[in-house]
Amino acid sequence: MWRPRFLRRQCVVRACRGEVQLWQSGRDGFVLVDARAIGEGTGQPTASALKDSLTALLVANVTPDDVAGSTFDLVLESAWMPTVSLDTGTSLWAPVQLEALLRHRLEQSYADDATSVGKWDVRIDHCPGDVFALGYAVDPATRDAALQACAIAGLKWHSLQPAFNWGWQQLASVRRRVGPSRPHVCWLWAEADRALTAMVVRGRTMALNPAGALPRDDAEAVPLARREAARFGFNANEIHVISAGWQSIESGAHRVFALQSPAIDFLRPRRQPKLGWWLLALGAGLLLTVAPLHQQREIQRTEQEVAALQREATQRRTHEAASRPKVLSADERRVQRIAGQLQQPWLATLRAIEGATEAPVYLLGLAIDPASGKIQLDAESADFDHALAYVQRLSEDGALSTVQLASHESIVDPSGKPAVRFTVVGEWSRR
Repeated sequence: MWRPRFLRRQCVVRACRGEVQLWQSGRDGFVLVDARAIGEGTGQPTASALKDSLTALLVANVTPDDVAGSTFDLVLESAWMPTVSLDTGTSLWAPVQLEALLRHRLEQSYADDATSVGKWDVRIDHCPGDVFALGYAVDPATRDAALQACAIAGLKWHSLQPAFNWGWQQLASVRRRVGPSRPHVCWLWAEADRALTAMVVRGRTMALNPAGALPRDDAEAVPLARREAARFGFNANEIHVISAGWQSIESGAHRVFALQSPAIDFLRPRRQPKLGWWLLALGAGLLLTVAPLHQQREIQRTEQEVAALQREATQRRTHEAASRPKVLSADERRVQRIAGQLQQPWLATLRAIEGATEAPVYLLGLAIDPASGKIQLDAESADFDHALAYVQRLSEDGALSTVQLASHESIVDPSGKPAVRFTVVGEWSRR
């Protein structure tokens, strides 16, 4: 029998570093059905091992009735689908420029002799005017492994998405309850091997730590999120913390998926009292009675105001038409500004920076002012000599001019090794 979509059961397959899990929606949340280990449990598992584990999990637990009556979503954690933050500054970036920057960041972090990120599938979350963008990427081998396992089990994926984004969407009702009184939200998403911490301002991501320490429990998650917010430059006392992640909680004979925060119950919607429903129905009835009369008066008043404004506007245009100089509209001015920016040597500059940046020098930040052509690079190297060599390579390329080492400082990297963090400034060559 055909089942309407709103009656279909949601199934989620979670792929973390060492395990794949099958969860089904239930009355109390998502119930863990089964799990399979990936590979031997040491190091980064391969796409082939992911395919074998997914196939075994789906074949053992999915029946033809499940295929007809359920949707299957594959949620990939950062070990399989990296999440990268991109600092675009205040400049207007074209999609091709954002993709070039994302692939450059991926090349620095994930490329080696056996891995090339040039053919990875990428997805970018960015709106014009945003200072930061979020980039997601997946290796074609991982994508093909998921599709092949799905085909062997005789089903189709409803979606394939990053766990960081999936968790944020699952908390939509919680974010609405936070409301505009707390526009600054510190969002901590716990995965199997790391925690991703982001600062979200009015729904848009402003900063991200994609590989933070994993909190041991809820009591440790909130202080950890506030420390990250302070490190990002936000007042830790004026933010709202939302922490969530997959947790196995005993519920009868099953394990239940829990999204928990010390301040909010993410699983149980608030029960509305029956009296509230009666009052709501009474108010709706009164509104249906009064609304037509009020609407008619408002329409008449609006029509009169519009007619008066039209008469005034016609008279004013007639009086000023002869003397008013021709000016460009806002759209025409915006097109002129954009056209000038697109004529700048974006591609040559990005290629020069990408070609000069090689280990042990790592690019941390990039800011370009199209109006003045000034470029600022924030980078980190193993020692001062490599920093000077990096400046020399940028100068010799020819795409940048007046390249200078603006500042530098000695630091200790997270592994305890000494390093040098430095800033390079220059201008692109207008040839």
